[in-house]
Amino acid sequence: MVRNFLSLSTLCVVLSLLGCTADNPLTPAGEKTGSLAPQILYKTASGQAGVTITPEILALARTVRVAVSPAGRPLIEKIAPFASGGVVLDGIPVGHANLAVEFRDQNQEIIGITPPADVMIIEGQTARPTLIAHTVKYDYCGWLYGQLGTSYLKMFRADTGLPPVDTLPLSGLVDEQYIDPPVYPDVTFDFLQLLPGKYWLYAYSSTSATDNWRTAVKRAVYTVLLNRDLSNRVIQLDFNPKVFPNGNTLTAGRVLGSTNNENILEIGWWNEADTTLYLLGYYYLGTYDSLEVWKFPNLSDLSAFFSLSYDPYNDYLVCYYWSDENMSGDFDAGDRYYYDEANSTVGIEIGDMTGYLRLPSVTYNRTYDGYSLGKRAALPKKTAAR
Repeated sequence: MVRNFLSLSTLCVVLSLLGCTADNPLTPAGEKTGSLAPQILYKTASGQAGVTITPEILALARTVRVAVSPAGRPLIEKIAPFASGGVVLDGIPVGHANLAVEFRDQNQEIIGITPPADVMIIEGQTARPTLIAHTVKYDYCGWLYGQLGTSYLKMFRADTGLPPVDTLPLSGLVDEQYIDPPVYPDVTFDFLQLLPGKYWLYAYSSTSATDNWRTAVKRAVYTVLLNRDLSNRVIQLDFNPKVFPNGNTLTAGRVLGSTNNENILEIGWWNEADTTLYLLGYYYLGTYDSLEVWKFPNLSDLSAFFSLSYDPYNDYLVCYYWSDENMSGDFDAGDRYYYDEANSTVGIEIGDMTGYLRLPSVTYNRTYDGYSLGKRAALPKKTAAR
């Protein structure tokens, strides 16, 4: 708590050189009033009192909000351009008051604040309290689904318009993360202590040693408006339409019988020549009535991309529905799954993706019994980008 003793006359929060006046219409005529005169923005070379701000605030601030809360009275505030030079508030009642200053960026997101200062408005005295602003920052955390190979997440400060799709932005990178090939259905990511504002998040997976958005096997781009801490976000990767232009949409039906929201659709490719089931990705169903998987490639295109043999008569895609009941991130004891009783198969065999496909709704009818549903063979690593 900061306590300062202030003056009668004008409540003046001087931002720099100029001043803008705002009378307080809520103060009854004849009531004693005082003044508050902290100088704002930065400490000058001569050491004048003011609000010490961080370089981030100085670079991004566009407006300033000054708020005074007299004891037992309504809030009195003024918003002015950061570069306007000053803010003046008239007619603040004598007595205790709280003073706070906010700095906002071009999107009017709060990027800096001063802790509330307890001030005493006193007749005949003038004071210029020194305040210290700190930068407001937030976290953006969650899970990445659908990855194949090594994944990259890159957070860019958004520019005007829509995020570019064919290439990554040329500037504005604020943070990036590298995630090893998947072991469990979901992997976590966390972007910590970011300035508020609008961002573009690019997430993509590569099965080669090349970090290349354009040739990534899977990718996604999200627009993120960060004005508070955001956790439990789900980022879902889909096949890259630039690499697999002949892909089709697969719609998963509703899932019933789970005790929580962690419903997962796992898609695999049974390759007869290798007698191996290759993982093609985990997709987060949550509580959705349906889920659309975009641009899912056919097996012929997949075999060409990964240089694998393809048997059009014996290769097929299989979809597994399961629920991570204990929130472990793996398919294990207590988890439920769907068993196709009619065909005596775990999951639903769907053949090839040669057109739009809608899966039926299902109800979980079995509980984990040791079957290694959550572990699949990884697709072979490519030695060079396609």
